[in-house]
Amino acid sequence: MNKKKLLVLAMTLSIVAILAIGGTLAYFTDTDSELNVFTHGNVEIEIDEIFPEDELMPGSATECALQKEVYVENTGDNDAWMWVEILIPAAIDVPGNASKNDLHFNYYDTYKDAEGNLVVCSSAVATANGYTGPEYVINELYLGSTKIDGTEFNRYLHYTENDTAKANGEKTAALLAQVYMDSRVKQCTEEGHDEGCLVLQSGKHYPENIWEIVVNAYGIQAAGIDSIEEAINTYYAENEPAIVPGL
Repeated sequence: MNKKKLLVLAMTLSIVAILAIGGTLAYFTDTDSELNVFTHGNVEIEIDEIFPEDELMPGSATECALQKEVYVENTGDNDAWMWVEILIPAAIDVPGNASKNDLHFNYYDTYKDAEGNLVVCSSAVATANGYTGPEYVINELYLGSTKIDGTEFNRYLHYTENDTAKANGEKTAALLAQVYMDSRVKQCTEEGHDEGCLVLQSGKHYPENIWEIVVNAYGIQAAGIDSIEEAINTYYAENEPAIVPGL
């Protein structure tokens, strides 16, 4: 079996903004759909998502973030390396300057409490409580932009640094942990705009009341590949040589 063969799963997350009249609060509700596309070979993976809440307001990473955990599980017979791509609408995302983004992400990190116990939490909470270093590191790499049905998305590769290949039933670490809306996002108040219109922190109007985020999970067989970095480079060299990450 060609080690470059892989399984791709795509999950579209539709985040609907509902704005409070006369205020600056914005609420997101979420629906998920999954499309599983199986290619040749005996590598099978699934996205495992935990998203118990469905309302989001502009605010800080520690106070207004929603749990949005994304894992990839190996459901096949062969060991596999696994990672995800997260696609963000370019209108609300600025590559290389996260402070300008209207939608932000947190990853899980760790700190030690007063009794010396290791606490797993978001990176923002860990920093606020005396960051002691992560149990694992989630790397994020910008892969450029792409268009889906006319909408431009920025592509980000997420993987666990120094990860190990996963056997059947094993999962990656949380490759995404939380989402939150930037505190500077407001609702439109000018005449002529729909109720769902948002004013982004850049001052631009976002007329749609849906922000669509795409999460693609990837798996490639572990046989013949010695590291997660080699696995990623092997895949992109074969399928998208113009953007080989070069990890």
